[in-house]
Amino acid sequence: MDIRQACRMGSIDDFFNRDGREVVENLQNLGFFKKSKRCLVRTCRRQMRLCPKAGMYCGYAFRCSKCKRGYLSITDGTFFEGLRLDVRDIFKIIFLWSCYVSVDSASRDLGLRRGTVMQYYTFIRDTCSWKLLNEIRSRQLGGVGHVVQVDESVVTKRKCHQARLAKEKWVVGLYDVNDERGTIALVDDRSERTLKGVLTNLILPGTEIWTDEGTGYKFLQNYDGVSPYTHHTVNDSRDFVNPATGVHTNVIGGYRSLLEEFCRRMGVVPARMLPHHVDEFLWRREFKDSQFTNILNHILEKYPQ
Repeated sequence: MDIRQACRMGSIDDFFNRDGREVVENLQNLGFFKKSKRCLVRTCRRQMRLCPKAGMYCGYAFRCSKCKRGYLSITDGTFFEGLRLDVRDIFKIIFLWSCYVSVDSASRDLGLRRGTVMQYYTFIRDTCSWKLLNEIRSRQLGGVGHVVQVDESVVTKRKCHQARLAKEKWVVGLYDVNDERGTIALVDDRSERTLKGVLTNLILPGTEIWTDEGTGYKFLQNYDGVSPYTHHTVNDSRDFVNPATGVHTNVIGGYRSLLEEFCRRMGVVPARMLPHHVDEFLWRREFKDSQFTNILNHILEKYPQ
C-alpha cells in the first residue's frame, strides 16, 4: 500500500474504519509497526504472533504461541511508543501540522486539549530536528562561483525592569544567491569566534561572502594567513547597496524576515522552544513539497522497523 494513498486527510477515517487487525497490519506494511518480534524467553526465542489484547495499543499485542509468557506492545521502538492518543487522531494531528494549522485550531477541530496537541506538535518538530541534523551536509551553501549573503539579528532581547533577565538569542542567516537556498543558525552572541564556527561549518570553501562591516566578520579577511573565502562588505547603516561594488545583504534580510513571519504565525514562542521552531522553519523550506508525505517518510526513517 502506498503511503500517499493511505494517509491523505480525506481518507484517514476510511483507512481506520476497518477491522482492527487489518488496520494494524496495514500500519505494519507501511513500516510504522514491527511485523514480528522474537520471544524474550532465552530457552524459546520463537517468533511471536499478533493477537488481540484489551488495554494494549490498537487492541493488539505480540505473544509467543509456544510459551505464552506475557505480551509485548506493538509500539515498542516506534514513533508511537509511550503515546496514549488514538492512532487515528495522531495521523490527523500530523496532517494538520503539515498544513500550518495552529495548535488552537487543531485542538478545536479534533476536540482535543490544547496541551495535548502542543505536545504532539513538539514530537513532530523533534523529527524535523533529527532530519536536519542528519542532513547537515545538504545544508552547506556556496562553493566556487557562488555568492552567499550573511546577516544576523537578535530574536530575543533582554527586557528592562524585570526581576529575571532573559538571555539574548541571535540568528545568523545565510543565503546562497546562485542556488536560491538559505539556512539559519541560532547562536548566543555574534562574536568573531561564534560567527567563524557557523560560517566555516555551513559555507563551502571558494565562496564569495557578502556581509555588513560588523567586527565579527574580520576573520574572513585573514583566515589563519590564507582565507578560503572572498569577502566583500557593505556599510548598511549608510547604504543599502555598496555604490562601488554593488554588494548588499538585502536577499538574506528578506529570507530572515520569512522566519520572523513564521514565528509570528506560530504565536508567542517561548525562548526554550525557539530552536525547535527554527528547525521546523528550515525543514519546511527544505521539504516544501508534499509536507505530509515527507514528514511521514522522515518518521519512518527515524524509527525504522
